[in-house]
Amino acid sequence: MAGCYMLALVIRTVGLVYFSACAVPGAAQDAHGYPRKPVRLVTASAGSQTDAMARIIGAKLAQAWAQPVVVENRVGAGGVIGATIVAKATSDGHTLLFQSPQFAVGAALSDKLPYDPIKDFAGIAFIGNSTLVILAANAIGVKSVKELMAYAKAQAKPILFSSAGAGTSTHMNGERFKLASGISATHVGFKGAADAVVEVAAGRVHFTVSALSVSLPMIRSGQVTPLAVIAGQRSPTLPELPLMREVFPDYGREARLCCWRRRPWRSRCGKKSPRM
Repeated sequence: MAGCYMLALVIRTVGLVYFSACAVPGAAQDAHGYPRKPVRLVTASAGSQTDAMARIIGAKLAQAWAQPVVVENRVGAGGVIGATIVAKATSDGHTLLFQSPQFAVGAALSDKLPYDPIKDFAGIAFIGNSTLVILAANAIGVKSVKELMAYAKAQAKPILFSSAGAGTSTHMNGERFKLASGISATHVGFKGAADAVVEVAAGRVHFTVSALSVSLPMIRSGQVTPLAVIAGQRSPTLPELPLMREVFPDYGREARLCCWRRRPWRSRCGKKSPRM
């Protein structure tokens, strides 16, 4: 990951440790305080941005708490499987959900979830933003967003774009690019964010939208072609890449990563957990 990205993670970690000191279930708290046993961080597929951040933050929390923090990768159904595990866990704060916007996306796409995303979850911390990047397969020979659009519109059939799976933030960002650009493209979902980038590198799909933290090694090795970043400002890691909003106004968007726990719970000050 980029140096500035790592610095942001450390800063956010300090905030999460401080918050966790207050976010203790009052009814279950004993003289030894929280946590009294290993904490589970349920997150997305191995190699994804949420997995990487969960492991970095989990290590810091384990140090601060003197308790193991176990990162569990639960893949499938656009994050619904992982969220369901947390929703059905004991409400003692020892099972946490660490996810990207796909948590909110899942709620928007389905009215038959096995949990209520508002009533069953309480927000603990906003962890940070991550920069997204649009990547193209080297085989199609495009070097910019406009060239990708021209390539797609010149094809007799829709081109292909990959994602970490149906309903994930990478899927929704690919669909958003389709709408903004007016191209025809077919979604192909995979089991994780890293797999989606590998498929672009292999030339089996034409483009993807990925977290920069996931795709940076393949960008630097020349296996994929980065076209633009989706963020509020240019990335210091790849400053030569334009912003998507330089092509499409108001396109700036970063992936927000947050941590949730199951309701109900009370803080030490006796107030009910706030809603996100």
